[in-house]
Amino acid sequence: MLSAGHLDVSNFATHRFDLQETQEAYEVFERPADTGALHVTPTAR
Repeated sequence: MLSAGHLDVSNFATHRFDLQETQEAYEVFERPADTGALHVTPTAR
C-alpha cells in the first residue's frame, strides 16, 4: 500500500528539524508527554 501510494504517510512525522537542529530534535523526542512528539524527522534543506 505504501509503495503504491495508497497510504499517505506525510503526517506521520510530528516534528521536523534541520540537521543543524539535531540537539533540539533529540530534546523534543525525549519528552513526548510534554511535546507531543511521535516521530521526529531530521531534514536536509
